[in-house]
Amino acid sequence: MALRHFALRAAACAAVLIVATAWPARAQTGDLGDALLGLWNNNSTTAKGIRSVDGSLFGAHVDFVVKNLSGTNTFDSRKLGSEDRITRFVISRGDRKPLVYDAPDGGGTKEEFNQFVRDNAPALRAFLFPTSVSESVSSKDAAQNHAQQFLLNTAMALTAARRINQPNRVGAGGMFEVESLSSDGRSALAFQGMYDFEGAHLSLIGRYSQQQEGVASSTTLAPSTRSVAFASDFHPSVSLNKDLEWRVGIDARTGFLLTKASTIDFGSIDYGGGVWTSARKDFSRVRIGVGSLLQGSRSFIPFSIDGDLQVLADGINDAPIAWDVTYGAIGGYALTEKTSLNGKLVQTRPFNSPSEALMPNTTIVMGSISHLIAGLTPVDIGYKYTTSGGLRAHGIFVQGNYGW
Repeated sequence: MALRHFALRAAACAAVLIVATAWPARAQTGDLGDALLGLWNNNSTTAKGIRSVDGSLFGAHVDFVVKNLSGTNTFDSRKLGSEDRITRFVISRGDRKPLVYDAPDGGGTKEEFNQFVRDNAPALRAFLFPTSVSESVSSKDAAQNHAQQFLLNTAMALTAARRINQPNRVGAGGMFEVESLSSDGRSALAFQGMYDFEGAHLSLIGRYSQQQEGVASSTTLAPSTRSVAFASDFHPSVSLNKDLEWRVGIDARTGFLLTKASTIDFGSIDYGGGVWTSARKDFSRVRIGVGSLLQGSRSFIPFSIDGDLQVLADGINDAPIAWDVTYGAIGGYALTEKTSLNGKLVQTRPFNSPSEALMPNTTIVMGSISHLIAGLTPVDIGYKYTTSGGLRAHGIFVQGNYGW
């Protein structure tokens, strides 16, 4: 019966994911050239039909120039037409060697530029999505974020309520977080919430972020990208040692990412799974714990795209499984019977990446104070600092554990 209920929940989640990603996947711009024109500031003065873009797209720097053969400004400012010629395209990112479009004399047609995109799809994907789609559009990788939140708020939950002489009911824990991130010319503000159904071995996590890139100029807009991510995971486990609260379990995750950028809208499905373990021990006023999660994950963009961006989607869909391990430790000191000081340290190390650029290690340091309300419900309030390559993030969180 339990297996049947789980199968029904999984089927329902799959249906929701497909419907949720269908609209943005179909609505997105089909060609890279049209997407780049979306960065052009159409309020600027265009000299003799020339549109020039010198800005940022998902952390990559783009230099794109289009000339209209009519020599006038009467053209579709957001779409390449039959009289448009691409005279320059250069994309770069960090220390990576730039990719340059070798334009023919007079510039390349839309069809010729589309062929260039198709021929260089792996290189373009490495510039736009060097580590993952979710990291490029929201400054944080969805799979790594799940692993970290699962370890901190579920596997190693320091503030989990332990109630004595009460009926065995489903427990539920909640977390809300506000985070500010900055990395390679990008800045983002994110809101995140998590809800854990302890007795059902199920948790839900949602995240909204708004990412801003570069600085607007007279010819180029500073793109803004908004994304919404939602995921659920199932994490049953078995107890190996009650004194150490040592558990070993599996974790299966699925979720979706909806992205609305200044130039490109799309949706993707993220899924993965792995094995985890955690242990915890109390020593009078001190509590310590450790945990780790080994997981593999993939991203998938459903539905076909009418345009050269399809080759980028194909590359993402065909990418191999990305593997990483997240591990950490927690410690708490009881100031009183109801109040404690807590510290948490978590690190994620990727050891396989579907792209040429291996995702950097991520380190999270957290400090908080916990208090038992009415002697039963713990509430944890604290600060979180994250580093990952060039990324720096500061967050404030509130975490609680409640019983039904």
